[in-house]
Amino acid sequence: MKQAVTDIADVLKSMNEKLGSMQKTIDSQHDTICNLNRNINKLNAELSKRNTIIEDLRKRLAKYETPDKNSNNSSTPPSKEKMKDEVVRPTKTLRKTSGLKPGGQAGHKGCTLLKTESPDSVENIIPSYCNECGNSLEDSELVLDYVTQVISLPEMKPIVKEIRHYVAVCSKCGARIRSHAARKRGTNAVVYDASVKSLVVYLSVVQFLPYGRIADFLL
Repeated sequence: MKQAVTDIADVLKSMNEKLGSMQKTIDSQHDTICNLNRNINKLNAELSKRNTIIEDLRKRLAKYETPDKNSNNSSTPPSKEKMKDEVVRPTKTLRKTSGLKPGGQAGHKGCTLLKTESPDSVENIIPSYCNECGNSLEDSELVLDYVTQVISLPEMKPIVKEIRHYVAVCSKCGARIRSHAARKRGTNAVVYDASVKSLVVYLSVVQFLPYGRIADFLL
């Protein structure tokens, strides 16, 4: 009888030990699960924060990719603008006053056109009669008051030069002699010389004028 009781006690003790070990395992797993849940919550919070930042950046980028149309970036008249566009539009310059008077300042080195010593033509402006008494000033003494020079450009007019290529017929043998190259078939009889070509290149490459406007300018 005592042996049976002892065996039952040993079994119960062994079961208690196993239950204790299982409880420790469960507690350890519970702690691990709690740590994982805390990490998951942190990751979810960080992910939510990043999603908020991404959404904010998308909205800010959309303002530049597809901005609202107003009178500054489209043909929309100011009367059709939204109220916020009218409010944010600058109404005055942001530059601060320097306190100086407009124009060149004292001590400023001026820059102007220089007169030429050999003008292409000279025009004399001479009064013909006296404003005081009406006398003729035809033979009166002239005193130079001042001189001005006006710079102008000649009229832009194409100069067409016709070149006639002759063939000489030898009176002795009848041979037809030319001092120029024979004209090739398909070539144009009217061409531009190097001066026109260089001007077209300058206007197109340097001044960025389209060929249509260059043609209107030259012809």
